[in-house]
Amino acid sequence: MTLFGPVNQPGRVDQHDAAPLAALPTDQLEEQVVFGEWRALRGVSARSLERTRALMQALEYDPETAAHRTIGVVGSKGKGTASAYASAALAGLGHRVGTVMSPGVLSNADRIRINGVVLPEQERRRLLLRIAQAQAQLPPATAESGYLAPTGVFLLMGFLAAAQQDCEVLVAEAGIGGASDDLSHWPLDAVVVTSIFAEHLDLLGPTVADVARDKSEVITGSTQLVVSCPQSAEVAEILAQRCAETGAQLVGAEDDAAGLVAHLPAGFQRANAAAGVAAGVAVADGLVADGSVTGGSRNMRSSARHAGPKPVSSSPTAHFLPAEHPLCAICDDTDPAGTNRRTLMPTLAEVVRSVRYPGRLSVHAVPGGGVVPEGGAADGAVIPRGEVAGGVMPGGGVVLGGKTPGGAVPGVRCVVDSAVSGAGLRAALEFASQVMPQEARNPSAGAGEADTEAAELRQVLVCLPPGKDLAGFIAELQPFPGRKVFVELPGAYTGTPERSEWPQAPGWDWLRLDDLGTAGVHEAAGSPQLLEQLQQGDSLAVGTVLFSSLVLRTLGAEAERLFDPPAWSPG
Repeated sequence: MTLFGPVNQPGRVDQHDAAPLAALPTDQLEEQVVFGEWRALRGVSARSLERTRALMQALEYDPETAAHRTIGVVGSKGKGTASAYASAALAGLGHRVGTVMSPGVLSNADRIRINGVVLPEQERRRLLLRIAQAQAQLPPATAESGYLAPTGVFLLMGFLAAAQQDCEVLVAEAGIGGASDDLSHWPLDAVVVTSIFAEHLDLLGPTVADVARDKSEVITGSTQLVVSCPQSAEVAEILAQRCAETGAQLVGAEDDAAGLVAHLPAGFQRANAAAGVAAGVAVADGLVADGSVTGGSRNMRSSARHAGPKPVSSSPTAHFLPAEHPLCAICDDTDPAGTNRRTLMPTLAEVVRSVRYPGRLSVHAVPGGGVVPEGGAADGAVIPRGEVAGGVMPGGGVVLGGKTPGGAVPGVRCVVDSAVSGAGLRAALEFASQVMPQEARNPSAGAGEADTEAAELRQVLVCLPPGKDLAGFIAELQPFPGRKVFVELPGAYTGTPERSEWPQAPGWDWLRLDDLGTAGVHEAAGSPQLLEQLQQGDSLAVGTVLFSSLVLRTLGAEAERLFDPPAWSPG
């Protein structure tokens, strides 16, 4: 069965008929609607923002009139973490929030969420068929017209879902870029900028300054607040200039919100999460300030965006910090409706701490890698940070199957992270060295035999496409005494570095996953070859999201719910 639009001539995609599409399984429907033009034309053309605008017109959808507020998230790395924590903060304050992540955690099915929960399959199908009907009204995609970018189609689906689900706020993660990304179609009330570095220079460069300028252009006259993670002096200057031009207020990521995410490991992850929380609380405070929410209950405005800017708090977290926090001295305790906003702090903190984001310094029990003690976590599961059986892991990281009060020890574990730079790998190595237990179970030991195998991180599995910081990875791994394994994903659209780029020396190995088949890495439920490798000892699996999501699926991880909203949260 054809999975994407037939190509009757080179450089042209004929539009699909919506009637036969309705009979397709959801995954094949998604392939046809979302990826069809990209698969047919990506080698001879480029994504077209104009074509996305034409699709919106065919849908009779105007991004300027969205009733909800929108937080845009741009940057080179950490956008998903910022999006997750911005969404959790909004939900923790009682608001109905939609989230569009790019990419998903385990698959494309979990890109779009409402209050942290994956959009039901039937709703995904309805949106895909609605978009297919609109696509049929467009001229055929050609090399000259460009194609609909898959990230843009998913983004549009998320905005349509937010409108359908009466969300008060949508947190939208950019795909690649800013002005060159489909996120630029929407006026953004607040923008989170994670660290910007030399990423996608072939598309957005050639310099980091070019990348920063492209990403900063999502900041427009509609934007009231920009929350930035730490940046280089060059990037910081570009952001400051853009904010000065548009009138947006620029604040630091950790000025107000770091206390709410202090349970996370210091470094990139905590900074990205703090930026998300700061933006989420600021927009929530603006909802209260303009009367859209009263006493924690939803009261959606009927006015469209043209009625004027939507308020965003200038002091993002001051109203939700403990009374002894110095920021509380500069703000009132009550909102215009008379609600004591500081009383919401415990719920906000609880929801923020409940975030479960697999693939971002998450720790998982490896199926078949040893016995998990009674009361420990199931294979592949993930639990909130700091909740460890028998104690709290240093740094409050996500830990599974931790040592129990009775002294039993867990089976083999795997830390999974999506770092793609040398600095990111360094942070992941430091984290993994902390979370591995002081004793490790020997998987080969039989019942009643002594567990004497030394405790340590045994291996690091790496997967990066060409153009990423492979040299930085190799430099960081040089001192590591265990096995260093590059994992090749045959047929991956991202490509694979030359084998010669990986060191040819003892302890440096290369694993080609030949069991993935021809359907594509993103469609594989897992890899027995990869699982067998992970079972050999405590591991760190790190690299591009295409790889980390495969690792998570192989481990049996779950990503249905991103966080736990309060019981009184709407919907």
